Amino acid sequence: MLLDGSVYGDENDRTLRDTCDGRDWREIDGALQRIGKQRAALDAEEAGWLVRAARVQIWRKLGFVSLLDYLERRCDYAPRTARDRIRVAFELEGLPGLTAALATGQLGFSSVKELVRVVTPEHEAEWLDKARNKTCFEIQKLVAGRKKGSRPSDAPDPDLETRTLRFEDILPTTIARLRQARAKAQDERGERLSDDALLSMLCGMFLEGAPTAEGSGRAKYQIATVTVCEKCNQGWQDGAGAKYAMAPAELARAECDAQRIGSLDTNRPTRAKQDIPPSVRRLVWRRDGGKCTIPSCRSAAYLELHHIVAREDGGTHDASNI
Repeated sequence: MLLDGSVYGDENDRTLRDTCDGRDWREIDGALQRIGKQRAALDAEEAGWLVRAARVQIWRKLGFVSLLDYLERRCDYAPRTARDRIRVAFELEGLPGLTAALATGQLGFSSVKELVRVVTPEHEAEWLDKARNKTCFEIQKLVAGRKKGSRPSDAPDPDLETRTLRFEDILPTTIARLRQARAKAQDERGERLSDDALLSMLCGMFLEGAPTAEGSGRAKYQIATVTVCEKCNQGWQDGAGAKYAMAPAELARAECDAQRIGSLDTNRPTRAKQDIPPSVRRLVWRRDGGKCTIPSCRSAAYLELHHIVAREDGGTHDASNI
């Protein structure tokens, strides 16, 4: 291993290498391990207090704008760091094993942050055993390609791995417009949007043309752009010549409001059919005033129709069930 001597010291100087300020290297190692365990214990304790702070809306008591604003000013957390802390805190509520591993220093916060993306109470013990003695980087690789509820023994699906997307040569004015677009979208939705959700919304605005506010009656998804395997029911999203695997929840979402064109393995196309008839779709749109019906949600664009009682549970396409 090559190390920068200006940072790590001269390897030929045994005195500097073995002791520093009268302290033996073993003492230094022990102190750093002890501090790491103390930090992990504080992270576990903080998680519980963050959940309480969110539930009593502590920022309102103190005149802050939001919980993120509170954490930035009180705890010196950057917004992204604060969001991660809040997300992990709520996930840990139902994961006592992971919470204990963090509190005892068996796992650090960075490792726990990765694990809560996939761990559920049913398989928590398996993940804890698999993560034992692994670095954060190794745990990142372990959870990659797996979804919430997966077991460590499940084969990872490369098509479900998240990617990092970078843009080059972006002007400051464009960045400002993107920030404005995010702020407007979040205000309309009444919630924070992830980078993935924001990009998906922006792409949808361009690809789908006018928002569904027109109440045209046309289905949101065309099950051709989304291909479904008849044998395993795996869904695939077409994207400019490439196919990307869909998670089961994404496929179920598409099938709630779909137009089907039938099998692609034929020379005789069948007549396209919408699951929800256009007349019902228009009625529901007008009935609900062209806006989301979830309490506290103010979204009025790029909406989707969903069933109150799922089709697989006997729900119908009647307007009363949509």
